Amino acid sequence: MVTTPAPEHDEDLIRERYGRVKRANPRTLLIIALVVAVVGLGLMVWLGWGFAKPQATSKVISFNVVDAGTTTVHFQVNKPVDATAECDVEALSTGFSEVGVKTVSVGPADTETVTLFEEVNTSEIATTVVIDDCRIVD
Repeated sequence: MVTTPAPEHDEDLIRERYGRVKRANPRTLLIIALVVAVVGLGLMVWLGWGFAKPQATSKVISFNVVDAGTTTVHFQVNKPVDATAECDVEALSTGFSEVGVKTVSVGPADTETVTLFEEVNTSEIATTVVIDDCRIVD
């Protein structure tokens, strides 16, 4: 029986099987780390700036379908007291298609929460009302 001597170290066995492992250049690793850090910092600044801007939020309190051509909505808008917001109020049908829309402007007020009653003209009977978007326009 013929036996071959075993390599002294596991590393020798790996080199014998797969060849020499090429080590990464430290300069390349440094450049990659710097690029990742700059991109991460830029993302954090972008997100922080987006959240720092004043926001307007809204909530539908109730709505009433008057007839096929009119729906009334009672809703609240929260915004900074000195800001003006625009909100898109949408009346939707049973298939959730838009049957009426109205853009409502909410100017500066004494409080951050403003309660509104608006009438939305519709092309057919609405089954629900949503506020699609509320944004600061100043």
